[in-house]
Amino acid sequence: MQLSKGKAITGIAVIALIVIISVFLASGKDNSNTEGSIEFKEIKVEKGTFLIQVSANGVVKPIDRVEIKSKASGEIVDLPVEEGDYIHKGDLIARLDQKDERAAVAQARADLDIAKAQLDQAQKTYDRREKLFKDNLISEEERDQIILNLAVAKSKLIQATTALEREEERLS
Repeated sequence: MQLSKGKAITGIAVIALIVIISVFLASGKDNSNTEGSIEFKEIKVEKGTFLIQVSANGVVKPIDRVEIKSKASGEIVDLPVEEGDYIHKGDLIARLDQKDERAAVAQARADLDIAKAQLDQAQKTYDRREKLFKDNLISEEERDQIILNLAVAKSKLIQATTALEREEERLS
């Protein structure tokens, strides 16, 4: 089956015309209405830093969890750090209301003053009674009681001193 020369040229011309029309329509001037078209934004090329930002949702969990506890208790009046802040040894992380601790220190100082006065009184009583004992004017039992009172006064002074140191430590 041989085609005539005229039919072959007509077929080639029809195919070429279809291709030309397709190319013209595909690259037409108004392609904004066509679906799936890609729009490009022209930007002037400048030298600079290339920055990529990535955001993701998730939970960050620490490797080591540190809990901070205090010997003192009370109302927090100042909290200069927040969870996740870096701190160093000696940094202030919380300030407690110190009214109760100041009152306890004042009470301990008063107790210490009383203990000193009682020791002074017990020492004077011991000295007077010791002279009386040497002159055989009081009994040995009464002398032993005075020695006991002096020892109790000394121990109360030690207790009051220790209590004051403990309260001053709590205040600090």
